[in-house]
Amino acid sequence: MNDQNNPRDAESDYADRIKLTVALLGKNNKASDVMLARQLGRNVLLEELGAIEEPYRALQPYEIDSNQRDNFAVHTREDIVMVYSLAVRANEQLYEIRSLVRILIALLFFLTVLFFISVIWR
Repeated sequence: MNDQNNPRDAESDYADRIKLTVALLGKNNKASDVMLARQLGRNVLLEELGAIEEPYRALQPYEIDSNQRDNFAVHTREDIVMVYSLAVRANEQLYEIRSLVRILIALLFFLTVLFFISVIWR
């Protein structure tokens, strides 16, 4: 993706990772969704560490000062809150879908009963 002689920006590096993942795993399946999420997380981490613009830094252990560490902590908290809110919303939507399915099943049962009653009364 990214070699030492040709540094690139985070967007093009991420785009290449996405293309490779889709080419290997396809689209819209569990494995590709998980891998795409991992690629996004890895790309954000490497970008924040400066390893994409300066590829040699990716090979070295993380060397961060206290300001960078604090910045990572703040971003981590922000990410956790975003993920939590998305999980809560997904859970709410799941309950809404379950309610709609129950209503649909009840309606289908009612229509089936009406159909059999109409057949019997003929």
